[in-house]
Amino acid sequence: MALLDIFKSKNQKKTEQKTQKPKERPQKQLNVYQLEPGPFEILSDEERDQLEQKFLQILNVVDKGTIYIQASKTKYQYEDEEYEVLFNKFYLITEANLDYPKGELTRKKVKRALPRYVILEDNTLAQAAVFYKFPDLAPEGMLFEYFGLGDIVIKWESLDPVSAASAVDRSRKRLESLGSTDSIIIRKLEKVKQLQAIVGGQAKLLRLWAYLIIYGQNEAELKQKFMQARIIARSRLFDLDIPVFYQKALYNLETSVASFIPFTNTVKPVYVDTITASWEFYPLISEDLIDADGIFLGFSDSGSPVLFNPYMRNNHNIVILGETGSGKSMTLKILLKRMKEKYKIKIWGIDPENEYVKLAEILGFKGIVVQRGTKLGLDPVLMAKINVLNPEDIAELLAEFYLPDDIALRNRLRAAVFDVYDESSDLFDLIERIKNQDEQIYKYLEAAKTPPDVYIFEAEDKLETTENIVFGLREISGQGATRLKALITTLLAAIFQREAFSNREKGFVFVDEGWLFVNYPITMALLENLSRRARKYSKGLIFATQRPADVVNNDSGRTILEQSATVFLLRQRSQSLQVLKQTFALRDEEAQELLQAEPGHGILRTGNYLLRLYVQPSKEEFEAFKTTGEW
Repeated sequence: MALLDIFKSKNQKKTEQKTQKPKERPQKQLNVYQLEPGPFEILSDEERDQLEQKFLQILNVVDKGTIYIQASKTKYQYEDEEYEVLFNKFYLITEANLDYPKGELTRKKVKRALPRYVILEDNTLAQAAVFYKFPDLAPEGMLFEYFGLGDIVIKWESLDPVSAASAVDRSRKRLESLGSTDSIIIRKLEKVKQLQAIVGGQAKLLRLWAYLIIYGQNEAELKQKFMQARIIARSRLFDLDIPVFYQKALYNLETSVASFIPFTNTVKPVYVDTITASWEFYPLISEDLIDADGIFLGFSDSGSPVLFNPYMRNNHNIVILGETGSGKSMTLKILLKRMKEKYKIKIWGIDPENEYVKLAEILGFKGIVVQRGTKLGLDPVLMAKINVLNPEDIAELLAEFYLPDDIALRNRLRAAVFDVYDESSDLFDLIERIKNQDEQIYKYLEAAKTPPDVYIFEAEDKLETTENIVFGLREISGQGATRLKALITTLLAAIFQREAFSNREKGFVFVDEGWLFVNYPITMALLENLSRRARKYSKGLIFATQRPADVVNNDSGRTILEQSATVFLLRQRSQSLQVLKQTFALRDEEAQELLQAEPGHGILRTGNYLLRLYVQPSKEEFEAFKTTGEW
């Protein structure tokens, strides 16, 4: 080859090398995971700490990630009524391979980009507004206040430990060199020193962006939503702004654009350690309860439907607490009706005010109205013969309802019952046999042989309780009415328990106005036993009362509350608040809300969920179930 050709060849190669495009680095596959949200706003501090710790693990493991909270709307139909439902889906987008369920994020594409918003393929306008100027101390889960205004985006990149430590150290030295006495500079220096103490140890330093994507049909709607969000932000001492010319990038979950002007190609981030970010930016908040195969109860304060399945809890017991007029009875009726429709439950009930027996046809059970002369045939001796009770139970029941509170007398009664039980044909025969052994005890028991008590034990026909059945006790009134109601409830509870525990068909025993029975230990003990054992047989106890303090101060009552995975807290009297705060770990603000709650509004605690709830009756239910002009 000629020297000239060699020279030309070399120069040609150099030219080709200069003009050759650099090889693009292959992009790693982004994984999209669906995250599970949960209640947060009214959890205890300990419960919040547990959730934030899990989010901290994500921030520490994922060096570069995006959390996308997508606002959605749908329709929910119950009977002939349709409700609009607002809910959020939570996604984590990252290159990291994690042990979370995979998700599929679907978003509309950008058709045209303008400086302050983009136009999507369906002609909807979308505008990204970035959070700036964060205060020294931001509230936990601060982004939850913007749910419903649009989609929320949190992006972060972790700095390598060396760079992070170096950056923090430079900031510290620069602030110290100012020698300023200005309070703002002093606070910043203190914050940098705290950051320096944890970065590189138990925390990482993040470059983080948080922004809101607002949607609207026109510019006026975008402006209205942006101003609403900005008012919230400024009330929290930070700001929200719309970065011009970054709109397409931000919508596409990017924070950089191509720019020839130095330092203008990236949206300004905030620098924060993972520990602080785990609680300030905690995003996995949903006050929504949507159980699989659940019954529709109403709506949470976020506007989402509440779908409740008691069989997804560690027990099926339900407690409803609310003063008169709070919607307690309406809530119980709705629960019974919808669970009957959905799960075909069996129902056994004690109805002290006859609110449910008159709805027997609608609620799907047989209603029996008990009056003073109604012969019930609840003979404890006959019940013991078929293994509903035992001689010890008979002695306890007779002592509770007929003897004074005297241990010696009660011990004598117990001994007498065991002596004569085997030969006794019924309760009246047992009492006559006791007369021959202990005249003093007999005189106390004579009351069982006279009205009105005698009607409880005598029978005209066999009492059939295997079917759905509710006993109304309102007609038992006047002096001694509460005692009689407690005696009937005790005997019925024993029968209900035997029936409920005879199979594993789904069912509930309900007791309304439970406070009536707290002064009768044997009654409460039977209900407590039912609450403890019911789950094993696919059953549950529903216990409703307007006086929670009385129940909490009773040992068995407190156990019933503790054994109930689901609790409805409706409007309360002021004297009940302290008890509720201690029992259900409510904060002051939640407890105070219950003082002013509208009928049907309150707090629902079920399993790990704690949310504000509005119970929504259908028009037909409302007309059928209301006890006054309204609730």
